[in-house]
Amino acid sequence: MEPVELNDISDARLEPYRDLSSGNAKAGSDRFIVEGKHLVHRLLASDFAIESIVVSQRMVNGFREGIPADVPLFVARDELIHELVGFEFHRGVLACGLRPQTHVSLPLSSNSSTVVICPNVRDAENIGSIMRTCRALGVDLLVVGKTAADPFSRRAIRVSMGAAFDLPVASVDDFEALIAELRAREFKVYATMLSSDAIELKNVPNAPAKIAIVLGSEADGLEEMWSDLADSKVMIPMANGTDSLNVGVAAGIVIHQLVDARRQ
Repeated sequence: MEPVELNDISDARLEPYRDLSSGNAKAGSDRFIVEGKHLVHRLLASDFAIESIVVSQRMVNGFREGIPADVPLFVARDELIHELVGFEFHRGVLACGLRPQTHVSLPLSSNSSTVVICPNVRDAENIGSIMRTCRALGVDLLVVGKTAADPFSRRAIRVSMGAAFDLPVASVDDFEALIAELRAREFKVYATMLSSDAIELKNVPNAPAKIAIVLGSEADGLEEMWSDLADSKVMIPMANGTDSLNVGVAAGIVIHQLVDARRQ
């Protein structure tokens, strides 16, 4: 499809991109927004449906090819894009994708599988970091709670470097039912908790083929109910009076260690 030049900020076709400066923009919507040429190209290479692409006049030549015929490519002046999104935007390209269904589809493979669960990680950048780590370390599914940050927010997608386009992500609110199903499929559940009976990661016995790792929120960790829901509680030992790590950093350490323990 040939690029279509737009000069009117009130054009209805630009509605998905309006006022992106709001931190909750598109939350609860069936759409999500991607910004920057690298992430837009990753979105184009994925199986996600794309509603439209908006590109600045200075970058249109880089997007004249490789766009599906049914995806509108809109061209606008930088000034119009700034006014549209609600802030100084210099990345030059935006895309509107359609969210996938977020039902839980547990890995059915009889081989090793890893599920990561974030009941209440509320910071979008932390969720993005966790998604990127999950994809890099071969996690099969990320499950987030209803109160967790939106994995398809602009910030989360940007920090994840587009991992959300490849990593299956589901949202649930009944974690007891989820854990029951995981156990029925022979998963062992590890909860990251700073408690006196938690096992230091380096002392965790060989992990089974199927594991689920539960990560707590930035401020409060995991609720006490996870002491009963999990099969084991694990912790990263802290030095020099440090009480905890950023959850995005902790996710990489815990996932790598438990996956490595499965190989031993």
